[in-house]
Amino acid sequence: MIRPTASRQHWRPLLIFAGLAVMLTIWQHQAGGGGTSSLPEHLGRALTYPAVRRFTALHGVIYDVGVSVLRAPAIAVENRDLRQQRDRLLAEKALSTEYFLENKRIKEKLGLSVEQQVKEIPALVIARPPGGQVTIGVPSGREIHVGDVIREAQGLVGRVVEVQGTTAQVILLIDRHHALSARDQRSRDEGMVYPEQTWSGNPRRLRMEKLLQRADLRTGDVILTSGLDKVYPPNIPIGTVESVRRSPASVEAITAIIKPFVDFDRLDYVWVVSQP
Repeated sequence: MIRPTASRQHWRPLLIFAGLAVMLTIWQHQAGGGGTSSLPEHLGRALTYPAVRRFTALHGVIYDVGVSVLRAPAIAVENRDLRQQRDRLLAEKALSTEYFLENKRIKEKLGLSVEQQVKEIPALVIARPPGGQVTIGVPSGREIHVGDVIREAQGLVGRVVEVQGTTAQVILLIDRHHALSARDQRSRDEGMVYPEQTWSGNPRRLRMEKLLQRADLRTGDVILTSGLDKVYPPNIPIGTVESVRRSPASVEAITAIIKPFVDFDRLDYVWVVSQP
């Protein structure tokens, strides 16, 4: 057996690489001419794609972690600012809701509508001492006078008896010293309205007396101011007749118990109506 000489063994790898280079060149020219990838390119992509994909994913993870670590202080500050902004917005929302409910309550108390032209002076009850009087306050620059009528949307409250700057003392219909002339809206019968005294001294009902013998008052009738006393203007609602009774001693003595339209335990916003 003839063994190849050392020089032949030396040239064999070169010949193999040269043959491969020629084959690859031919494949590349053929693929380039047809606009497609060659077989070696397909093989190279198939072998390297998994490694490239894993490297790209790993690079993305490392990048995201690095960015998160570097921006951690700024993110913490941003989160704190966002929490503070959220808390502030929640507080503003709660305050807006309270303003809305208060505005709604004021309008309901005073009987206001958006289109209504208000000429009376709105006032706030600022003190409620025991008894039948309250203290009200009016906006700065508005004048109130002794004798001005105080009312709510539902009905009559009382009148001003003392003024000090932007505050005033108001005597209520339920004050034991109060009296006014009134009439039945349905029958037009007239009489005087006084507070109905109770054992506690804190009346929540009114009584109508000095009625004529033939007075026709019925449960549910509306009682209005008559204006005959020159203290209150006529036709301001006072309340409704709750019951009618006659004195056992004299059938001519008729008394009507009146439930006021105004809840004197919950007075807060009222109107001051100036007298002409």
